Amino acid sequence: MKRFAIFLIVNLLFTVLPAQVNKFGVPLTKSYPMQITQGSDNNWCITKDKFGVIYFGNDNNLVIRFDGSKWSTIPLNPENETFVRALCADDNGIIYLGGASEFGYIEPDSTGKQVYVSLTPRIATAVDLTFAGRDSAFIQKSVNSEFSIGEIRSLIIKDSKVFFLSSGSLIIYDTMNDSLSYINLRKLGYRKFERIFCIDGRIILGSNVFGIFEYTNGKIVQMPGGEFFKRKTCLSILPYRKDEAVVATLDAGIYHYNYSIGDVDSSFIDRKLFDKFKNGIFIYNGVKLFTGEFVFGTTADGLYAFDKTGKYIGHWTTETTNMLDNSVSAIYSDPAANSELWICTSGSITKVYVNLPFTEISENAGIT
Repeated sequence: MKRFAIFLIVNLLFTVLPAQVNKFGVPLTKSYPMQITQGSDNNWCITKDKFGVIYFGNDNNLVIRFDGSKWSTIPLNPENETFVRALCADDNGIIYLGGASEFGYIEPDSTGKQVYVSLTPRIATAVDLTFAGRDSAFIQKSVNSEFSIGEIRSLIIKDSKVFFLSSGSLIIYDTMNDSLSYINLRKLGYRKFERIFCIDGRIILGSNVFGIFEYTNGKIVQMPGGEFFKRKTCLSILPYRKDEAVVATLDAGIYHYNYSIGDVDSSFIDRKLFDKFKNGIFIYNGVKLFTGEFVFGTTADGLYAFDKTGKYIGHWTTETTNMLDNSVSAIYSDPAANSELWICTSGSITKVYVNLPFTEISENAGIT
């Protein structure tokens, strides 16, 4: 019997299983204060390159880099200092970023050192695609038609193109031919776009004012049922099943959305929690883990976790984990791998081991 038990333990140790978030206890966490990570208090975005290195967009005109053992920083354009709002890595290990009136990419120089290359000076010669697709939306001629980069708040990479989104512009960088083009969203009468997402190969945009749109064939068109999200700030749109997504709004709840037929369902999560997210608990970001669970970060109440059916399975805060703050400004987990969950809060960065089959019930939970 003892020999069998030893064999079973050894076998389990060397068996790799995709761990799902356990509703009992909380995942193991490790936090790094800003004295270790460097930079200013606030980080707004996270990405990972093909080598497994993690990058964080910082307020202090720099990107923070963590290779698993060492923290370092990459300075940006000294002539146009910015705070980094958006990050994304391509398959070649190039890191693209955007911020206030600044966008570009990080690549290795001839010595192998990672350096920042600004694309901002090139926008003056970019091609205007605003009416190239003859957008079918009503054009408000009274809208200020002058083009400006604005504050890049979100970006995605699809195929060989990088899409940088600000409140009033969509800038497209074609990496294959090293060319820039843009769509002046203000000329089309659109205002206050917040986030851009790539779901099932479709480029989806969320507007605070007009709802959810898709960029397709050179046009900005409203998706079926997208008008439901008018005046709702859609800060997280995550893939669910084919032609379906989970949409988390800043202060209007979490919804199941079928963007093929336009159906919107507010019963995806428990009604009490739904109402809670409409009455003072603001959702700022979200991720879908490799194993199917959804995790949403809030502005002041930590993180909420749900299983793939929308069932509530956890609330992670400074009271239950080793997190140092409850204001979640960024969240990231590699969608293609059973990886850790990274969280940025005010003054710290936290790694959450959602990929381990272990949880803890610590003294923070009141158990000694």
